[in-house]
Amino acid sequence: DRYVDVSMPGYIVEALQQFQHTKPTRIQHTPHKWNQPRYGQRVQYADTDKSKQLDKKGKKKIQSIVGKFLYYGRAVETLILVALNEIGAQQAAPTENTDKAATWLMDFLAWHPDAKVRYYAGNMQLAVDSDAAYLVAPGAKSRYAGHFYLESRPHQANYNKAPHNGAIHTECKLLRKIVCSAAEAECSGLFQNSQVALG
Repeated sequence: DRYVDVSMPGYIVEALQQFQHTKPTRIQHTPHKWNQPRYGQRVQYADTDKSKQLDKKGKKKIQSIVGKFLYYGRAVETLILVALNEIGAQQAAPTENTDKAATWLMDFLAWHPDAKVRYYAGNMQLAVDSDAAYLVAPGAKSRYAGHFYLESRPHQANYNKAPHNGAIHTECKLLRKIVCSAAEAECSGLFQNSQVALG
């Protein structure tokens, strides 16, 4: 049928056992906490993390979690990259909130342990979906993401009819500069993704 599936069966189950993380009774469908937008607010302020810093053992655990799931996120389950980006940005000085975010991520993975990416054969036209989120990271930072995939028929008329391929690359990073608006975050993210596409 001209497609191939990529998966890593059993990897998440073993990883969760390594961290002694048991599957929660309450189902978790999101890999990270949702940042509620503040519509109509002229000035949006960045949230600051005032929770207690973790000790050396907690810090090492956070770094191990990021290291363990990063390859899985890049290779198969791109949904977790935003959570890993947020946790990874704080791994040098993690707090109790960082630990909660890591637990939230592992709860999601416990309920969705066997992700799969499907690639369809096509004529290899590069398509990129770009998006940005304003003031969602500590230090008034914004995050951008890019979903790079090879599309058979990328034209708008066929967009909903053509099978969509899994990502050949997923970009998920913090913007280096602090931007003044959501529009600036979107433009900056689009610029960064365009550079990756051309490179």
